[in-house]
Amino acid sequence: MDAAARIRLHESWKQRLLPELLAPQMQSLRAFLHSEIQAGKQIYPPPRLIFAALDHTPFDRVQVVILGQDPYHGPGQAQGLCFSVPPGVEIPPSLVNIYAEIKRDLGIEPPGHGCLIPWADRGVLLLNAVLTVERGRAGAHQGKGWESFTDRIISLLSSEREGLVFLLWGAYAQAKGKLVDARRHLVLRAPHPSPLSAYRGFIGCGHFSRANAYLKARGGQPIDWRLPPAVGWVLFAGSGGLGLGLGRDARRRKAFRVSTPARPARPQPALRTPGQRGPPHCRGPWRSASSSACVRPR
Repeated sequence: MDAAARIRLHESWKQRLLPELLAPQMQSLRAFLHSEIQAGKQIYPPPRLIFAALDHTPFDRVQVVILGQDPYHGPGQAQGLCFSVPPGVEIPPSLVNIYAEIKRDLGIEPPGHGCLIPWADRGVLLLNAVLTVERGRAGAHQGKGWESFTDRIISLLSSEREGLVFLLWGAYAQAKGKLVDARRHLVLRAPHPSPLSAYRGFIGCGHFSRANAYLKARGGQPIDWRLPPAVGWVLFAGSGGLGLGLGRDARRRKAFRVSTPARPARPQPALRTPGQRGPPHCRGPWRSASSSACVRPR
């Protein structure tokens, strides 16, 4: 099997990103990840979720882009979608503040969980600039090659699409704004929703209503920012992989609800309470997956 065939990625993205995926820099990144695993280090998110943001939001369906930095680095949280955690996992403080701004801006009540998969399926690309991390070491994979890859994603969206909304929160995300043609797209900037900066301009930014107003003015569909309650979610994992011997279910799966009893909600952190970045959901370091995995809240 050739290198291109081993890369597991939604076809709408793969056809555009294949040159980057086969470039020497990405091959070096792949070798680095292999060496880390061989050394016994745990990498998040699990391999099937590395490209989850791209699998859930195909290129032609993107309407809004939210940029994050890198995945949560503790056990049980990373889904391959920035700011998102599986149902049953404590909602990270930054996401608590995102929900608070949505309630202030649109009157939408928080859902009681931190799973943002429905947003991704509705056209919100939840993209981290760095797609992997070592357990317990935030930023451990920065500078290893992911940044140029995700910069290419932003550049492709900027040049090949028109009328998108880019939500850039915090200095790190705002530095990516140079890749976006503001004549073709709406670029909105605000402080990061972290408890350390949320009340310096994120709360009150109105980005969610402004994004929808822009999309509607251009004849598009606004984003439904509502999230269903955390009752009986079953998550079918994505199919991402860098040719690491990982399988793929050729069919694209989505999250859906089933009629199982709800778990008691965990207490949420106060809006102003500083907290550590959340951990990722991993069921073993880079193990082979012959099909999309079913992940139930634990």
